Amino acid sequence: MQVHQTINKTSNHKTQITLVNQLKRLLNPMILATVLGLLFSGCYYDVEEELYPPTGVCDTTNVTYTATIAPIMSIVQVVIVALHLREALTSLIIPM
Repeated sequence: MQVHQTINKTSNHKTQITLVNQLKRLLNPMILATVLGLLFSGCYYDVEEELYPPTGVCDTTNVTYTATIAPIMSIVQVVIVALHLREALTSLIIPM
């Protein structure tokens, strides 16, 4: 009986060791790939002129509040008031 228990303990211990070895063999390449990926991904430098080339389309020399911004704001205010009125009117409607 004692011999049988010793054999089971030894075989369980060997099984645990082989599982640990298998995990080490699987994790080592994954860890290496992750470390290399992190190291080499940081070596790219963006050049602002290449990413955002000057277009020359945006001319802000003649922009004023009264001529440019105020008309847009008045339209936005009208839309907001209209949305609030619609909400108020739809809440007054009693379903039949």
